[in-house]
Amino acid sequence: MGFEKRSPMPEPEILKDHSPKSAVAWAENLLENGESAYEVQCRSLEILKDHSPKSAVVWAENLLENGESAYEVQCRSLEILKDYNPKSAVVWAENLLENGVREKEVQCRCLEILKDHNPKSAVVWAENLLENGVREKEVQCRCLEILGQVAAPFAEKILENWEKEDGAVLRRALKILETSPKTNRIVATIFKNRNNKRLYFLMIRGTLLKTPSWVAYTSNKAKNWNFVNRRDAVICMGHYPPDTAFVIQACQEILDNWHTEIANPGFNYHILKALSNPFQRDLARQRAGEMHRFLQTNPFAGDAIFKKVIEDIVDRNEWQEWKLSDEEMEESE
Repeated sequence: MGFEKRSPMPEPEILKDHSPKSAVAWAENLLENGESAYEVQCRSLEILKDHSPKSAVVWAENLLENGESAYEVQCRSLEILKDYNPKSAVVWAENLLENGVREKEVQCRCLEILKDHNPKSAVVWAENLLENGVREKEVQCRCLEILGQVAAPFAEKILENWEKEDGAVLRRALKILETSPKTNRIVATIFKNRNNKRLYFLMIRGTLLKTPSWVAYTSNKAKNWNFVNRRDAVICMGHYPPDTAFVIQACQEILDNWHTEIANPGFNYHILKALSNPFQRDLARQRAGEMHRFLQTNPFAGDAIFKKVIEDIVDRNEWQEWKLSDEEMEESE
């Protein structure tokens, strides 16, 4: 019976925690001996990044020069250069794009590097990719974000067949053309039909404060929070500053009705949203105290996150930040 061939990877991975110097030696040894498994190359680069950054930079450039590295290795190499040698990262990002790198992951990483360290070059390459008809939605989104209003002609083309477009791409195109009557009609149609649930949710979460149909729909959801899905209500409230009149009113109503609202075991985050409103501190402190006493005698009410927020307010006077919904969306994308 034959023996299964094992990767040498476990050794440097184990040594990373117990003997960093030995882990570095093994990582360099594996790379020098031409280890071809991308998982091993990536793990070796991580070890060098943590314990020998100069060596990590050398090997990152070496692997990029190789030209045959897997896209995972290319991405990891670019990340290392971005952190420790931004100028080299820019050179390699432009080099890869000029040589027609096809993997969307590498294209996105290159665009991110250029956006942070050479914005003018980022704009040139974003326009170039869109003009050449790049179809990967991740790359399209990154290009639209980089170009902003400059991408208006591309956004208009996307709206021509908006029903067939990817939701994330469409959301960014609509944002660029936020004041367009066509955007207003499309958003109204999406909210009215709700046939595509993912697209509907993307429209709810995206911020289009200059689009009348979007403002009317989301503000109505926030005002009538007790008659709609609580998740939608939380998201819609989060699109507006905490001192907006109808937001303050909604938060007050939620806090005054916490006894009823906390009974929903699946979702209590609208209560947490109301508690985070800095213009309701006195009421929030009072209601948090009431909830804290309630939770002590009803341990199965609220999840761990809910309980921690209440404890932070009551015991440490620590408050959650009021985050706008589009900020939270960017963090999750």
